[in-house]
Amino acid sequence: MHHGTSALLVFHLPFRLLFLVLAACLVLLAVSPVVERACAVTPDAAANMTLGELDQAISDDPRNAMLYIARAQRHIANRSFPRAIMDLDQTLRLTPDDLTALVLRGEAYARMGNWARSMADHERAVQLAPENERALFGLARARLESGDLSRALEDLSRLLRTSPNHLEGRLYRGRMYLERNNHQQALVDFDVAASQAPESVEALFGRGKSLRELGRLDPALADLTRAIHLEPTAPAYMERGLTYGAQGDLRSALEDFNAALRLAPENALIHFHRASLYALAADHQRAVVDFTQTLNLDPDHLQALLGRGLAYQELEKFSQAIDDYTRVIRLDPDNYGALNNRGMVFLQLGQLTQGCDDLRAACVLGRCTTLEFARKEGYCP
Repeated sequence: MHHGTSALLVFHLPFRLLFLVLAACLVLLAVSPVVERACAVTPDAAANMTLGELDQAISDDPRNAMLYIARAQRHIANRSFPRAIMDLDQTLRLTPDDLTALVLRGEAYARMGNWARSMADHERAVQLAPENERALFGLARARLESGDLSRALEDLSRLLRTSPNHLEGRLYRGRMYLERNNHQQALVDFDVAASQAPESVEALFGRGKSLRELGRLDPALADLTRAIHLEPTAPAYMERGLTYGAQGDLRSALEDFNAALRLAPENALIHFHRASLYALAADHQRAVVDFTQTLNLDPDHLQALLGRGLAYQELEKFSQAIDDYTRVIRLDPDNYGALNNRGMVFLQLGQLTQGCDDLRAACVLGRCTTLEFARKEGYCP
């Protein structure tokens, strides 16, 4: 037996184990970036963390940009937009060209109504990824809300060239074309949107309105009726009322305007359309009531002033008619309709000089029929 050797080995064994452990630690330290990446939180795991877990993870790993993005998304879901922006600011300090962070921050600014900053973030995102759907749509929306309608339309068209089935892009561009009275192009966009989302109230409403404006009343009526069935809204009832009116179905039109006003009693435009319907039906007293309500809500509504003036004229309330026509002329000195009508009232009252002056002014602006008649009858020289 080798008693001495055996005792030495037994005595030194713990030191050999300690040496091996220290060596292993040195190896781990040397490859620590690899270990960190292997043990890092995955995007899916981060997305499923609670806010508390994300707070702890960020405390443990404060330079992990992905964790800040995940926490920002949680804040956005909770409508805590300033907190989301703070996390996205930190993400962009760590990774300045992070596309996800730029788009998310742009969207958070949009939710806060800060369209200038939303636009800046989305512009930068589009520079990094020119065909990114979220970035292009966010940029178009920010420009639209900022009043830059032409560039917003360009951005939406660019988006739809890249992603022709982008539903929100179609709806936004369709609305913009409607506002510009480009009803044919609006119809194209709403038609695509309705084929993608047959139950989309906005697509059906937009297509129905476009069809009505183009004089295609039967399909317009079908779309608007379907939209009302899905979601009864004041604008949908109003549009269908206008469609019925264009078809000559005044009773159905009146029923729809009444339904619209039950949903939106303070809507000046609906009062105006119902007033016009009453005037068309020669119910001038009711027309005056609705035109007056329109003007209470929108005091400078020229067409309501003209309509009420004409209703007063039909009711032989000439003083009130002159007041309304005069107010139109003050707001719009070149309004030949108001000049023509006021001239007629003056003639009816026997005030020939004033009447003929108004009719001559209307003729200079292109409305000469009444002046020619007045000359023929000997009222005007």
